[in-house]
Amino acid sequence: MGKALPTVAPLPFDPAEFHGLDGPAAADKRTRLSLEGEDADLDAAIASSLQDCMPPSGCVDDEVSRGARRQRSDVRSETSNIHAYTDSIRRTQEIEFQQSLEEDQMKERLLAAEEERIALQRALEMSEEEERQRIRRNKEAELASEPSSNEPGVVQLALRFPDGARRSRFFRGTDTVQTVMDFMHIHGADPCQHTIALSFPRRVLSDPSQTLAAIGIEQQTVLVVEPK
Repeated sequence: MGKALPTVAPLPFDPAEFHGLDGPAAADKRTRLSLEGEDADLDAAIASSLQDCMPPSGCVDDEVSRGARRQRSDVRSETSNIHAYTDSIRRTQEIEFQQSLEEDQMKERLLAAEEERIALQRALEMSEEEERQRIRRNKEAELASEPSSNEPGVVQLALRFPDGARRSRFFRGTDTVQTVMDFMHIHGADPCQHTIALSFPRRVLSDPSQTLAAIGIEQQTVLVVEPK
């Protein structure tokens, strides 16, 4: 066999280009220019794409402005709501205060009216009591003097009042039932509201003009004072 020929490594450049007029250096230059051109085109395409995606500067400003206006509107609305709520609370408080004031004034008027009524009632009661005292004094002054127990025809009467009190006095047989009623009145029992009755047998002495002798009272007797 013959001797094998050594394998020739491929050339790192195109021989045609090497044999051109400019040689390998010119080929490298052309390659770089081509890549630079492609980079410029790619940059231009990217910039154009980004330009298409981005809104115009005026649109951005409008969006910011609208957001600010919405925020201000929301703040104004919230402030208005707070003012309305505050005004509502104030009006409610004013109404409640006015109602409370009117209630207090009404209570004061009622209290003043009640105090006036009590004062008038007391004055009336005092006037009535004074009138009763005056009548009692007059009856006591008009009542005949009490006779002596040794005087002929004299009887002793004991009046028993509703409260259990007893009042005794000597009367003449010629004295009338009215005289006994005046004595009863002097000691607090108004004849308009009370009667005098014999205890046994029970009999109401209703005729003030009758004398004690005519009734048959000739000795010590107990008379009962009763409410009508």
